[in-house]
Amino acid sequence: MAILSGFEYDIFISYRHNDNRSSWVTEFVNTLQEELSATIKEPISVYFDKNPHDGLLETHNVDKSLQGKLKCLIFVPIISQTYCDTNSFAWQHEFCAFNKLVKDDEFGRDIKLSNGNVASRILPVKIHDVDAEDKLLLESELGDVLRSIEFIYKSAGVNRPLKPNDERTENSNHTYYRDQINKVANAIKEIITGLKNYGSSPRAAIKSATGRLLSTEPAVRLSSSKSLAFALLIGILSVAGYFIFNNTVKGSGTYPASVEKSIAVLPFKNIGKDNSDEYFSDGMTEEVINYLAKVGELNVISRTSIEQYKGQSKDPRTIANELGVSYILTGSVRKAGNTFRISVQLIEAETGFNLWSSEYDKDITDVLQVQSDISKEVTDALKIVLTATERKNIENVGPVELTAYDFYLKARSELMNYRIAGPIRGQEHLKNAFGLFRNSLAADPEFARTHSGIGVAHLYNGDFGVYIDQPSLDSAKRLADKALEIDNQTDEAYYLRGIYYYNYGNSEEAVLNFEKALEINPNYVDVMMILGRINEEINGDYVTGLAQMHQGVQLGRGPELTVNLRALGTAYFWIGLYDKSEEFYKNATLLDKDTADVFFLKSEKERMAHHYEQSLHFINEAFRSDSSNWIYMDQKAWVLSLMGRYQEALKLRLEWKSNYEADPGIMSNRIGYLYWKLGDKKKAHEYFKRAVEHAQTGIQKNQLYAQWKFAYFDLAGVSAFLGEREKAYQYLDEVNKRKVVPFWMITLMKDDPLLESINQDDHFKKILREMENRSLAERDKVAKWLEKELMKTKIEPRL
Repeated sequence: MAILSGFEYDIFISYRHNDNRSSWVTEFVNTLQEELSATIKEPISVYFDKNPHDGLLETHNVDKSLQGKLKCLIFVPIISQTYCDTNSFAWQHEFCAFNKLVKDDEFGRDIKLSNGNVASRILPVKIHDVDAEDKLLLESELGDVLRSIEFIYKSAGVNRPLKPNDERTENSNHTYYRDQINKVANAIKEIITGLKNYGSSPRAAIKSATGRLLSTEPAVRLSSSKSLAFALLIGILSVAGYFIFNNTVKGSGTYPASVEKSIAVLPFKNIGKDNSDEYFSDGMTEEVINYLAKVGELNVISRTSIEQYKGQSKDPRTIANELGVSYILTGSVRKAGNTFRISVQLIEAETGFNLWSSEYDKDITDVLQVQSDISKEVTDALKIVLTATERKNIENVGPVELTAYDFYLKARSELMNYRIAGPIRGQEHLKNAFGLFRNSLAADPEFARTHSGIGVAHLYNGDFGVYIDQPSLDSAKRLADKALEIDNQTDEAYYLRGIYYYNYGNSEEAVLNFEKALEINPNYVDVMMILGRINEEINGDYVTGLAQMHQGVQLGRGPELTVNLRALGTAYFWIGLYDKSEEFYKNATLLDKDTADVFFLKSEKERMAHHYEQSLHFINEAFRSDSSNWIYMDQKAWVLSLMGRYQEALKLRLEWKSNYEADPGIMSNRIGYLYWKLGDKKKAHEYFKRAVEHAQTGIQKNQLYAQWKFAYFDLAGVSAFLGEREKAYQYLDEVNKRKVVPFWMITLMKDDPLLESINQDDHFKKILREMENRSLAERDKVAKWLEKELMKTKIEPRL
């Protein structure tokens, strides 16, 4: 009986009959059982068939009883010179059968150990050096390199199983039988412990990253607008339309992030004679980061986070402390014509010790292979055991036309410059990026990453602060599809597809694509952040969503940090933890000195408390910091409306509206109300009609505006104001289906002048009470989680 329910045995021993003619396997099993009893507290069950089918009728069908026995925790094949025979019973019906079975069970084949490494539940014991073709067969079936515990006695011309009485000094392998037995027992103990702690396994981590379990790139800056102001504007001001919280899509794992296996790749120095070759060293930096980011056991700081250290001579240990990582990778690149030399060093932050270093003198044609090799060397130095998928992703270099790759690196460099400069000052960089990407595509139309890179550029170009325009989204989707047609492991392409479906209201399809991107690149900060938003705002699971967003903040420590901190502040505001919200906004302000959002937050808090004069004072202060911000303009109009200063409010709303004439529905319900209060009922009805049409279109197209129930809220307000009470309650009942209604929305329902005619009804109070109870319950969950988790690690507002 296995120590975990649902399994027949803890260990299944698989071997060829010939290898036990001398009773070597029987003696191994007996000795191992003795060692296990002294190593593991619980009794361990071992299946070992002393009279196996092997060697008798190799072609017979598998015994039905054996199928049940294969339902075990750990499979130990005795790898010999005869084991790797595709016609043998042991190979076909035990080794291959278990490898297939284990991939589909609840744990998966690869298990995360307590020390952070990953081990396979197939634990090979090797008793012979095997032929090259046998090794290839094994690795092909495993999808990974063969890692085994060796019981081999070797001397000149000798290749046989190690025996208990063999002397270590006479064995050229210098191994001792009892030591090897102990290694097997310890390995089994580690794997069983990992299985018991399944929540930290790679498969569980993937589930957590998708938001089904508690969990908590390069980051794409999709908006320059402020996160909290934008989020509140959507609901408080009932802005209909295309809003997707773009500025929260910045950039998975549990919170707080583990620093045991965390790394920052500092910008590689260009030490060549030509300064114009700097794009090449930048490209090498970004590509190595991208490769390492595909390793689930390694927390990799984003590219934007390390850009601040470019050209600096700061001590690596100081940088590691600032970024909160345990390892630093530094390097230098010299490009000369069609050759390059790269030197890299892996430094342990705590001691400053150089764990590993290497130098590569290569032809340009080997550039992708070198990036892959560096990544594999780093993981080996950190003793990270790669899963088969991770190894495949790292080794997925593929062919590339060098001219195309050269243009690609230059285009990526321009995209980085755009991100640093921002959407206003960075337009020239964005224009350059488009041109360079086009040159890359002309040189090699089959380079997948160029297609996805252009897709990202389209998102930048189509970002209007509150939404991404349809042509840009459609172009990004088309380019993503093409990239995946060429290479279905292009994580950025899955991200682009996720953004596309998210904008068009298909959150399920969006999540599937985000999950795929995260599966390929577990350090994809963008995906962490947007999955956090989906979990909060669509799934109503704030604990999972906040955990994902906190992990994104830990890894995205560059220019995106201020936006991500504000995104966290917004999330805490929505769930009603205003002090925590203000903390993150103030941290962001310490970084970028932008106080406008702090004033906006104060204005909103005072508005909810019905302190309208104070609210107006603070929003005016925000205006002094940023007089061009349309969000602050609209917030001011809202406060003026509540103060009865309708003419001033209308002037501001119409001024704001003039910027969005392409969408006649935006703000129409609020403008209609102001016209009504000013006595122009004809104009009011005109705008109310626009608002209804806009909301109905959003519902028909299943836009996020409708998924979040804001469209129904707008319809309820117009219906109530026009005396259509039954319709108003139908729409409010739909709003009440939302899993967790933000607290600002609950406050809005109490104060909204459009709902004034019904807000004293029992039906209205019942809906409001149900919403408030659910939101309070979720807020309590978050508060308990904060007390348990966040007090362990304080996020420092550092760049």
